[in-house]
Amino acid sequence: MQTEKSAFEVGVDLLSRREHSQTELRQKIGQKGYESDDIEAAIERLVELGYQSDERFCEQFIRAKVSRGDGPMKIRSALSQRGIKAQLAQPIFAEQDWYEIALEVSRKRAEQARDFKQQQKFTRWLVGRGFDFDTVRKVISYWQRNEEF
Repeated sequence: MQTEKSAFEVGVDLLSRREHSQTELRQKIGQKGYESDDIEAAIERLVELGYQSDERFCEQFIRAKVSRGDGPMKIRSALSQRGIKAQLAQPIFAEQDWYEIALEVSRKRAEQARDFKQQQKFTRWLVGRGFDFDTVRKVISYWQRNEEF
């Protein structure tokens, strides 16, 4: 007869698939019906053993989102939803060249930046990806000056 897993074991199972923030672990373990005291003890132990780290989660999450072409505003919002404080993410954000990322993401749509009628659509698209207006303005200016896509 198989016994029910402890909250700690559920946490280990979740972390064996991918990194999770502490907030995500609380939610997912809680959905399985464990008491909050058991959940907190499990998370504390996972952190103590080095199985869970919000810093590691944050770094991995940001790098994955950057590789998909997401901008800083969108990533900050997603991190906040996962319980990650802005100051934890700040050093990783500072390493990124958001202008270069926006240029690379927009390369396929650069033609829109040149066409005045299409610029609003292009701007909305980049802002929707999480880039601020200053970065978008610089990207539009770049594509208007350069022929290369």
